[in-house]
Amino acid sequence: MITPRIIQTPIRRLNRKIASIRSHGDEWSIEDHELHELGTLVSEIGEMKDHLTKEFVTLKEHLEERIEMLESVTVKAEKHEQRHLRIVKNIPVGIFILDKDRNFIFGNPALLNMFEIKNSEQLGILFKNSPESLFKNKDIFEELTHKLKSLDRVEDVEVDLISLNDNPFKGLMTLYKVEENDGKLFFEGILKRIE
Repeated sequence: MITPRIIQTPIRRLNRKIASIRSHGDEWSIEDHELHELGTLVSEIGEMKDHLTKEFVTLKEHLEERIEMLESVTVKAEKHEQRHLRIVKNIPVGIFILDKDRNFIFGNPALLNMFEIKNSEQLGILFKNSPESLFKNKDIFEELTHKLKSLDRVEDVEVDLISLNDNPFKGLMTLYKVEENDGKLFFEGILKRIE
């Protein structure tokens, strides 16, 4: 066990005093001033031990409070995340995320239903290989993402779309350019179906 530096000096002084007394051989006579000095050193060590114990207890209590607070914040954050995911899952508006290279990352169930696609992976593959195949006007997707290079958002653009089963539908699309704290760039989009 490592002895804190604060009590090393009195312990060394005590050990030297004991060694000095023992060096007299069989004569174990301790004079009053030596006995008083030993008592003072033992008392100093005891006070330092008590002080360190109090500091340790305070630190432990502080750490326990911080851990409890962090656990509470984590639970609240998880509840908020679950609530937001539930909203995104159940909202009747299509929500999607593209990376900076316009690769599909996420689409909620409403978006998948609009395009008559069963899962996000299928839409992601379609989007990666030919995103323009989802648009009646093949150039509109390129125009929208080009506008986002100079603007932070493109709002309520009416688009003619085609589902996987070749069923046409109209939608209002809004795209936002989002730069996260780490510098990564994403495009977040909303698609409202209009009849």
